[in-house]
Amino acid sequence: MADFDFSTLNSSDLERLVCDLLNAQERSKNSEIRFKTFKEVMLRQLKKEEKPKVDKLAPERYLFATSIDLSVQNSIELVNLFIPYLAGNDIYGRQELNRLLDTHHEVLTSHFKLWFSSSAVLQKMLAYEVIGRSAEFTEYDLKRRLRLYVETPALSRARDRIRTENILILSGEPGVGKTTTAEILLYEFINDGYSLTYILDDIKEAEKTYRPDDSKQIFYFDDFLGHTQEEIRKSKGSETALIQIFKLVSRRPSKKLILSTRSFILNGAMEASERLRTSQLSSYATVVELCELSWEDKSQLLRNHIEESEISDELKYVLRQADVHDFIITHANFSPRSIEFITSSNQVSGFSPGEFKKFIQKNFNLPDKIWRHAYEQQIDENDRILLNTMTSFGDTVHVSVLERAFDARIDYEIAFGGHLRSMNCFSRSMQRLSDGFIVRDSYFSDGNYRFINPSLIDFLISCIKGISGEATRIANSAVTLDQLTPRLFPISVRANNLETPSLLADRLIDHWETFVDPDNVNYSKLTLAILTYYYVKDGRKEEFVCSQLAGITDWSFIAPGSEPYIAASRFIAEVSSDSVIRTLCGAANGILSAVIGSADNLDEGLINLHLVLNKFDQELLSKIALIAKIELEESFTYLINVKIADRIDKMIEYKNAVSAVRELETEISETQITLHKAGLTILPDMASLYDYEWQLIENDKYLDQQMHLDD
Repeated sequence: MADFDFSTLNSSDLERLVCDLLNAQERSKNSEIRFKTFKEVMLRQLKKEEKPKVDKLAPERYLFATSIDLSVQNSIELVNLFIPYLAGNDIYGRQELNRLLDTHHEVLTSHFKLWFSSSAVLQKMLAYEVIGRSAEFTEYDLKRRLRLYVETPALSRARDRIRTENILILSGEPGVGKTTTAEILLYEFINDGYSLTYILDDIKEAEKTYRPDDSKQIFYFDDFLGHTQEEIRKSKGSETALIQIFKLVSRRPSKKLILSTRSFILNGAMEASERLRTSQLSSYATVVELCELSWEDKSQLLRNHIEESEISDELKYVLRQADVHDFIITHANFSPRSIEFITSSNQVSGFSPGEFKKFIQKNFNLPDKIWRHAYEQQIDENDRILLNTMTSFGDTVHVSVLERAFDARIDYEIAFGGHLRSMNCFSRSMQRLSDGFIVRDSYFSDGNYRFINPSLIDFLISCIKGISGEATRIANSAVTLDQLTPRLFPISVRANNLETPSLLADRLIDHWETFVDPDNVNYSKLTLAILTYYYVKDGRKEEFVCSQLAGITDWSFIAPGSEPYIAASRFIAEVSSDSVIRTLCGAANGILSAVIGSADNLDEGLINLHLVLNKFDQELLSKIALIAKIELEESFTYLINVKIADRIDKMIEYKNAVSAVRELETEISETQITLHKAGLTILPDMASLYDYEWQLIENDKYLDQQMHLDD
């Protein structure tokens, strides 16, 4: 017999399932009887609300269904409660519903959530360990997300695309359900025997775990293009890896890739990158849009959240009132995230019904106020200082580092703002903010915390910019470079309108040792040099920058696509000081091997080489050590060979393949000449290019084209 416990269904899902099963049963008997569902009724309301309704209707026959197991005594009590309308054989508990499902298996196809309540399926999914995401695969959270979910046309479109094309990009505006749609698909694939690689930081993680065989693998990267400016810039360094994993996955039916991003970020990435445009990345995109939600879908989504919410019954009653319900459902700012917010007990506990109603109206009419009320009215000044301090670090930070920075900020406020330190203020603020604003980030370590929601990050960044002097206070009290560079003074791109306050400038130059990370001394010195060069206004600046650069003993911390690589490359392009340029020339061996050798593709490598040759001494390359020269030659040889392989993949589909081969040959030859002038000898692998009969390929493409014309 089927073994569904129905725990992934909310009350409305269960009603529809029972209705479908009963109708299927009646059809099998050629009966004209048809059942339909009415307004949901909770079990505890049976005696108070349902019995009077049944008495008023006085039906000839009444059926009762529930997802729980019913004892004989339970059935007797129900029959007695609904005398004379309910007969014993018209009571359907868990076992009876499973028997109906065995008989009418076709009903399962329209109730996909039900599959996940099977004990076998649940155990399979819950036993699956995902590094850093184990908390999201607990039984409670998994079932709750399924109960909240409302199926939309986007899910079926996304399911069809991932199964036929292997690759899916879910795009849409913040809060429309991209992540939830992706998770539903992941559950389905895990159930089908796929192993999941949950990419947390870099698409290159997929390359490391990809298996070139027929084993079932699915890769998932949420916000793969980033959701902050820093992350978006970082993602640009991984374009080659992204395109490569696209090729690998698209060729094997047993491999699947799901990515999600905000629509405007995807559009911006496509506009800014020729390589992404030519890769036809956007052709895999399935847009999740709110306009696809019907009135009933939105109403169902609200009902699901009300049912799952831990808010009081009197606040739930407010949400069920017709005027409030219709206000929410028809509002232009309706979104799943907005519904989640107003039904969160962390946000609305303590409200009276009248206050709750005003809160709902305010947060829908002014969507930017979603976090403002909680930020301004529900937490104290220490809590706000902690949140603002955490924002300066980016999206995640270790609790020990956060506490040190928080204490420094409190000390600053005591010294300059008359603030009073309260007892255990850090631990108390952490306790108040946990789960409502911040959560543990188990991927890095048990001591790491991240913000609960991207919309909160956006709000806090706007607060720091909008509160007079707040950015200055954070900067002046900063204790680490990691607190300064993510958002206040970025080093991967120069923000010309920024300048460090004088107090911070003095600290950077006079007490720079306090900012050095003992585990990353060389990168700390590069960061200090770039940060000071870009943002400090002080006569000692150039001397200090030179001393920091000269103190870098090892440049190997620069890796392809990394933040140090992006920062160093931009810095070389920006720097104009003769003394700083001379200092960089003195470190040419390390810089050339690190910056040029870490290029993600051939074009990028040539740009960096051209940049160095124009910026530094033209005879520089002839003076570098032999080991650096060898490393550069190896790097460029690899990049040229990658380009040849990529171009071959494309040319196989060209109708003018022969001329494309000649163009590639010319391009490679010109690249060799350019590198030779720089003192580098490159021997690319051209043999792979000549493994193909390009004239035959071109002829075949021509014949295919003519045949289609004839059709």
